[in-house]
Amino acid sequence: MAVNPGDLGSAALSPNTPVTAGSMSSWRLTFTVGKHGIDDGGSIIVARRDVSDWELPQFDRPLESGYVTVETTGSANVRLTYDSERYIRPWRAALVATVYDGSLACGDQITITYGDTRQGAPGMRAQTFPESAFTFRVLVDAFGTGWYYDVPNSPAVAIIGGYPNELHVVAPSCVQPDHPFSLKLRVVDSWGNPSHQFAGIVSLSPCEGVCLPAESLTFTSEMNGVATLEGVVITTPGVHRIEAAGAGLRGQSNPIQCLASTHESSSSPILWGDLHGQTGITIGTGTVDEYLTFGRRAAFLDFTGWQGNDFQITKDGWAQVKEAVRRHHEDGAFVVFPGYEWSGLTPHGGDYNLHFLEDEPPLHRSSHWEVEDGSDLESDRYPIDTLWQEAVAQKRELLAVPHVGGRHANLDFLDERLSPVIEVHSHHGTFEWMIADAFARGYRVGFCAGSDDHTCRPGLSYPTLQASRSLASFDVYGGYTAVFTSEFTRRGIFDALFRRHCYATTGARILLRVSAGSHIMGDAITVSEPPRLQITVGATAPLLEVEVYRGTELIHRAPVRRPQTSGQRRVQLLWSGVRVRSRGKRVTWKGSITTSGGHIRAAYTVAFDRPQDGITRISNQQVDFFSTTSGDIDGVILDVSDDATLRFHCPHVQFETPVASIGWERQVFAAGGVNQRVEVSQTSAQPGPLEFDVEFIENELHDGTHPYWVRVVQEDGHMAWSSPIYITKA
Repeated sequence: MAVNPGDLGSAALSPNTPVTAGSMSSWRLTFTVGKHGIDDGGSIIVARRDVSDWELPQFDRPLESGYVTVETTGSANVRLTYDSERYIRPWRAALVATVYDGSLACGDQITITYGDTRQGAPGMRAQTFPESAFTFRVLVDAFGTGWYYDVPNSPAVAIIGGYPNELHVVAPSCVQPDHPFSLKLRVVDSWGNPSHQFAGIVSLSPCEGVCLPAESLTFTSEMNGVATLEGVVITTPGVHRIEAAGAGLRGQSNPIQCLASTHESSSSPILWGDLHGQTGITIGTGTVDEYLTFGRRAAFLDFTGWQGNDFQITKDGWAQVKEAVRRHHEDGAFVVFPGYEWSGLTPHGGDYNLHFLEDEPPLHRSSHWEVEDGSDLESDRYPIDTLWQEAVAQKRELLAVPHVGGRHANLDFLDERLSPVIEVHSHHGTFEWMIADAFARGYRVGFCAGSDDHTCRPGLSYPTLQASRSLASFDVYGGYTAVFTSEFTRRGIFDALFRRHCYATTGARILLRVSAGSHIMGDAITVSEPPRLQITVGATAPLLEVEVYRGTELIHRAPVRRPQTSGQRRVQLLWSGVRVRSRGKRVTWKGSITTSGGHIRAAYTVAFDRPQDGITRISNQQVDFFSTTSGDIDGVILDVSDDATLRFHCPHVQFETPVASIGWERQVFAAGGVNQRVEVSQTSAQPGPLEFDVEFIENELHDGTHPYWVRVVQEDGHMAWSSPIYITKA
C-alpha cells in the first residue's frame, strides 16, 4: 500500500439492515471523497463477488427493476457503467462511477442508488442465497491511473432466508427395527434457503409401523427453520415414509428402509455426503465455519469436505481450513475430510478434488496464480501426474476425484490407485459423458456426486439465477454421494469409496440398491453364468425411468411407466446434453412443439430447474418452451390425439414424427454438442411408482469384463446412478 488508507475516503450504505434473499428493495451507497479528491477521469468502483445472482444494474429504464442512478455534491459530473470483468477474481463484476467535466474535492459525496424507486421502478432484487456479510467492496482511483485502492471498511449487509415455501422431512435411509433414530425437519423459502422467518407448529403423520415420541414440533424464529425429533422408532421391516404438515405446507420424508438385519453387504447402512464445495477463502462465499455448520445443522449431511481452488489458497487460509476441519469433524456424527481442489489447466490434468485421511495433509498447488507469497513455490506440483507419483511413493492415503466445473478433469491423467470414483453430477450440471470417457479408457470406476457449492450451502445447493455469462451461476441442484458402510468414521467412508460401494444422485435421497447375489455395486466379480441383478429403488418423487446399462449400452428399460391399456396417448419429449465439455457448456433450448392433423389436450413440464424455465405458451396446436440444460434432463409430457403429427423446432434440432408411430421404444434425435439429443417415447397417463423392485437377467454371458449399472430418473428430474458391478466371464 503506497498511500495512507485513511486518505482514501469512506463509504456507507443505507439501509444496512438484514435483507431477505431474493427480495426487491432500494439501497443508497454514499461515498465521501478522501484527502486527494478525485480527478477528471478518476473513478470509484463498487465490486461484488463473482458468486452472486444479485440483479444486474441498468441505467436507462426508470420504470423497471434494477434501475441504478448516481448523484454528486461536487463540481463535476459522474457517469455510471457496469463491467462484469472490471476487477480481479473473485471480485470481477463492478459498478463504475467515473468523474468527468470537472473534479471532486475532499468531502464531496457520490451517492449511488441501487433500485431507485423515485420514478416508479419496483427496486432491485437481492441475491437469492444467504450471506452473513454481502460486501459492497468500494475501491477508488483518485488520479485516473487505472490503479485502485480499497476504501477502508466497505459496507456490508446480512442476507437471510425468506418466507416458508417448502417443508422437508429427512430421515436415515436405512434403520433397524426398534432402534431409535433422529428425524430432521427443515422449512425453506422459495430459493431453497432455511427460512429465518418461520415460527409455528408442524404436525407429524407416521405410516403404519412408525412410532413417534411426539405428534408435532414447535418452530421458533430462533431455530432458523430447522428442527430435530429424537427417538423415532420403526417396528416393522419394509420401506416407510413419514409425512409432516404446517403453515399450509406438506412434506414427506425420503424412503426409510427398515431391515431385520444389516450384517449382509446387500443391506449395508447408507450415509449421505457432499464432499465438494468452497468458501470465501477462494471463490465462494461465507467462512469455513459457516460452511461446515450449515452442512451439519441445516443440510443434515453425514459427511462433507472443503475443496477450494488451490491457486487461491494462502498459507493462512490453508491453516484456517485444517483447523476448522479438526473442530467440526466428529466420527459417528459428522465426518469432515480435509482437502482442496487441484485446479490446473485441462491439458495438464484439469480439476481433481483431493480428499485426505490424515489431519495434516500437504498443500501441493498447481500454481501460485493468485497467491502473492512465493516462499513455498517449490511445493507446487505440475502437471498433476507429478503429484500422483509422489503420493504413491509416499504411500499417502489420498482420494482423488475427477471433477467438472469451469475446467474439467483430464481423464488421461487418472490414476486408478488414487481415483476409484468419478464425479457425474455437481452444481455445474450432469456429466454422463465422463462415464463414457472413463469406460472407453478401460477404467474401473464408481460414481459419486457433489455440489461444488459456492454459496455456503453444502448439501442444499439450489440453482441460482443467471446474472451474466461471465459471472458464476449454477443451473442445477448440487449432488449427493450415498455410501454403503457400517462404520460411520472417516476411515469407514474413505474405504467404502475406494471399494466403489457408493452411488450418485442429483441431490435427492433416492434409495438405490443393486446387487448380484451377495455382491453389491462397486464389486468386481467373475462368473460362469449370465449375471442376475437385483434392483431396489425407493424414490422421492414418482419414477420416470429405471434403466440397466452394460458399459454405455442401454440393455433394459424397466416398465415403470409403460402404458398398459389403450386410451389417451401421452407422449414424453426429453432433451438434454451440453454444448461443450469445458466452460460455457450450457445449452439454451428455446423452441416450439406444433401439431398438424390433430390437437394437444394438455402439456406437463418435466424437470425444469430454474424459475425462468418452463412452458411459455400453450394452445391446442402449439407448445412453446424455454429451458437450459447442463447435461441434465428437461422436457414435457403431452396429452395429444393419435391423428396428430408432432413437429419439434429449436435452433439445435428440428424433426417431425407422427404420434401414431410413437411407442414405448425411444426415438432419439441428435442435436449436436456433447450428448445433446431429444428422446421421444410413449408414456403412461398414470404417475410412476415410488417403490420399484426388479430382477434383471442378462440374456448371455459376454466375453471379457463389463460394467453393469443402473440409472434412475424421477418425474421431478432428480436422478441416481449406481456404481457399476464389474462382471468378468470366467
